[in-house]
Amino acid sequence: MKPLAGMARKLALHELEEIVELVFEHFKKPWVLESEFSSYLKSRGCSDGEASEIWFQALGDGLIEVKGVMLGNSYELAACRAASRGCCW
Repeated sequence: MKPLAGMARKLALHELEEIVELVFEHFKKPWVLESEFSSYLKSRGCSDGEASEIWFQALGDGLIEVKGVMLGNSYELAACRAASRGCCW
């Protein structure tokens, strides 16, 4: 994945699908915490803002579904592939 240079444009659906697939393949589990998603993208050259934009574009384009999960005494957002792509919820 190449750095996205400030996300001046909306990613094409196929680009976004590739990025989301890379994240899920990396973690090898059916759901990924938002912090993991962001951390992985940052390790690949994205800024915090770019990682956040990718998260919300993937959500808006129906590639992921998001819900809150309890971790210890707090909640964190987690994503799984959308139902049409085998979501785990």
